[in-house]
Amino acid sequence: MANLQTRATLGDLGKRGLGPDFEDVFEQNISRYQGRDVAEKIFSFLNTDKSILRTTGLTGYGLPEEFEEGDPFPTTVNVKTAETKYTIRDYGKAVEVTDDAAKDRVKLGKKLDEMANLARGVDMQEVKAAFANLNGGFVTTAKINGVSLHRYNDEATFSATHARADGGPSQSNVSAGAIALTELNLETLRLQLVKQLTDNGLPLVDLGALMLVVPDDLIKNAVIFTQSQYRPTTANNDLNFYASSNGKIDAIGARWLNATSGVTGSATAWFLLSRLSGMDSPLRVYRQGGPEFQWSERDSKTWNRTAAVKHRYAVGNSEWKGMVASAGA
Repeated sequence: MANLQTRATLGDLGKRGLGPDFEDVFEQNISRYQGRDVAEKIFSFLNTDKSILRTTGLTGYGLPEEFEEGDPFPTTVNVKTAETKYTIRDYGKAVEVTDDAAKDRVKLGKKLDEMANLARGVDMQEVKAAFANLNGGFVTTAKINGVSLHRYNDEATFSATHARADGGPSQSNVSAGAIALTELNLETLRLQLVKQLTDNGLPLVDLGALMLVVPDDLIKNAVIFTQSQYRPTTANNDLNFYASSNGKIDAIGARWLNATSGVTGSATAWFLLSRLSGMDSPLRVYRQGGPEFQWSERDSKTWNRTAAVKHRYAVGNSEWKGMVASAGA
């Protein structure tokens, strides 16, 4: 029988009256990197009671214009921007446990608690799902790492052809070619970010702190470039602009960006993000309630029971402004 937890799957841990030779059990699920604290700096985790929801924006009325005495007032309109349609999805996991396996985990009952393990998996999956926003940012593939992505204007988050709602010239938030993370290229993308315009052609004046988000392969250089007192790779004593109050960039390493088994990440991609002042991050996870847990009744024929968890949420981006990226080289 496939995927049935029995005493045999737990080895000696599943035996009644566990002997004293097992003083501790290293539980991989509890010690795994979760990154919740890192994720909450980058993404918004928001609650909703809707199964389908849309987000959009307005350009605003722009700035007052000079006009001559007696002339009509300059007029303007508010223009709706593109939108993102989110559809809540189900994510879950279940474990079927034999009656004997459930009864015989005496000494290590807490560590073998099926619900506790399922709960930790839910938390990790939600964080992994959030990072799909970045791992899938250069493409329009429907699913990334098993997570359905919902995209602003149905286009890649990082694109060279973002249309403006007022019909103005399109904008880019991706590097011109896949460029590696260097001090020079970091400045190129920083300028590209801070020079972005709103959908009616105004500067993004409310940019918050900048974050350089990278996989583990790049975090060493990211820290050197952004946190050294003096400029790296130079023989002089120029102060490091990125460590100053004017150009400060926080370097963040995230293992859910790594190119490892089960994670479609990259060893070279890097992301420069800004959390617009006073606003939720446009990289979002909309949750419909919290995780639901259930123990089934014993099966009448086998006495097996099933522990299950279901969590409902949608992942996507509601804007592209305030972020730039490179696929790296």
